[in-house]
Amino acid sequence: MIPKPLEEVSEIDVQLLISDAAAEGKTIDYKQALPGNSDADKKEFLADISSFANTAGGDLVFGVAESQGVPTEITGIGTADPDLAIRRLDSLIAAGVDPRVRYTTRIVECRDTRRILVVRVERSWAGPHSAASRKSSEHPAWRGLSAGHGGICAAMGFDVGRDAGVAGQRPAPRSGLEPQRNGTLVAQGHENAGRGAGSGAGAPPHWFSPEGSGPRHR
Repeated sequence: MIPKPLEEVSEIDVQLLISDAAAEGKTIDYKQALPGNSDADKKEFLADISSFANTAGGDLVFGVAESQGVPTEITGIGTADPDLAIRRLDSLIAAGVDPRVRYTTRIVECRDTRRILVVRVERSWAGPHSAASRKSSEHPAWRGLSAGHGGICAAMGFDVGRDAGVAGQRPAPRSGLEPQRNGTLVAQGHENAGRGAGSGAGAPPHWFSPEGSGPRHR
């Protein structure tokens, strides 16, 4: 794991990983490209997320090439819309990891316009977590999914009964979530990283359904 708060990670930190030949291990993994649309790519991504959550947590660093587990260069994630890329990963995790995991994402802007995406997964005490074997459309996280951003957020907020002792029981609000009059929960304490050279860019915070802990974006 990169040894600093995720919101402070910059291109320099990634360059240090390369110059120090910081090899992949239990808490860090390098990916040259974002997961593709094949089932194999999605399963590998979800397995990485689950593995980090089940152990000590860790960073998935996208946009960095590696050779035999050692980072060699920054290649960038190669997308013109990093926020869309993050939302896609959010959807994959929401539909494909059971029970839910906590994680944070950050886009690191490089001086030459390349971008790195870091997904930091927190160590979980609610596991073991595993990649769901059901099709995304059959997963509980996708039931009632409506078109548009609101439907996606609702799906991402669905917790697969992690905190409920009885099936169908509504879990109590968790730390960092504040109940509102309309029955929804609002994530508290989110930050948006400023957009600028070398400072990285953060996606806007999400709004969640009553059961959700959900992703946090830096």
